[in-house]
Amino acid sequence: MVRLALLVIVWFTPGLSWAGGLEIDLNGLRLQQLVSVVEPALGRPFKTIDEGDLVANAYAIDQEAYMVVGHLKKYPHNISVLQLTGVTARALPFKGLRLGDPGSKVVEVLGKPDDVKEIQSPRVTKLSYEGRNYTVAGEGSRSRARGRVLTSRFAKREQQQNNREQTTTFCRC
Repeated sequence: MVRLALLVIVWFTPGLSWAGGLEIDLNGLRLQQLVSVVEPALGRPFKTIDEGDLVANAYAIDQEAYMVVGHLKKYPHNISVLQLTGVTARALPFKGLRLGDPGSKVVEVLGKPDDVKEIQSPRVTKLSYEGRNYTVAGEGSRSRARGRVLTSRFAKREQQQNNREQTTTFCRC
């Protein structure tokens, strides 16, 4: 049984989130929410990465998981990207999926992905769904019989379109 990391990327475009089909909530935070609510909820970030048009901060959930909250530089006060990575029971589920769930549960809950891509570093399998503003990634590969949900990432639709191939890794070493 393949277990995948849950990588949910939700992109938000004003007006489109109310059209249906877009996910905006992840682990108690919401796209377009004010960035100022993050530190009181999650504490200080352990890492910040400037990715050009996006600034991403990583916050510890526990020793095995972290949450990334990003904002586009042109919208510095609003959350544009939410990412949950690791294995923990402390994070809220996304559509009934938890970090560490088997890949078979991802397909059962979200359906068959429209695209499956192997990423070498970090070594994960990325599942993409056409018309959705999130992706899912899991450890291992399609050819291996093990793995688990590790990352879920949401982002604004414009950020998703600009960075389809990009995967940011934060290490709590």
